Amino acid sequence: MRLNGKQALGYVRIRKIDSDFTRTNRQFKILNSIYAKFRSKSLPEQYALLYKLMPLLETDLSAAQITEYAYSALAINTQGLMHETVPYEESYATKRVNRSSVLVFDMPLNAWRVHSFIYLNEGEPEQAKLLQGGKSLPPRTPSPTLPPPYAEGYEEYYNIPEPEQAPE
Repeated sequence: MRLNGKQALGYVRIRKIDSDFTRTNRQFKILNSIYAKFRSKSLPEQYALLYKLMPLLETDLSAAQITEYAYSALAINTQGLMHETVPYEESYATKRVNRSSVLVFDMPLNAWRVHSFIYLNEGEPEQAKLLQGGKSLPPRTPSPTLPPPYAEGYEEYYNIPEPEQAPE
């Protein structure tokens, strides 16, 4: 299954169906899938892709620095990426403050966990793999505005009532 850029952005930006933590996990899945696709290319193809993408980046790093960092990253030869969310699970509570929902968390514990993640290399990378379609990720992103076959299946995924059932 392949998502184009617009579809991938739509998938990672969904906010209303679940938590911010779940949205962050969707973002990680997409990044890990991109990493898997990149790693499946030959070394010359990887470098060609990096040079093709460089004009699209806005950074204070030079092309030489980016190339050096990319070379270092490729030399590590890891099979996947790692990620963490802050605050860590079971280290926070949800409170209401001035009619807003906020997370109150154990700052020292979270600071230590971030330090451990970055500097002590705790944990193992998740194996990078290309995403497969399923119930939560349709084989393609249907469109309500495009004619068939692009709009086919839209109702199934988004529970849109038939026109005669639509509220007036």
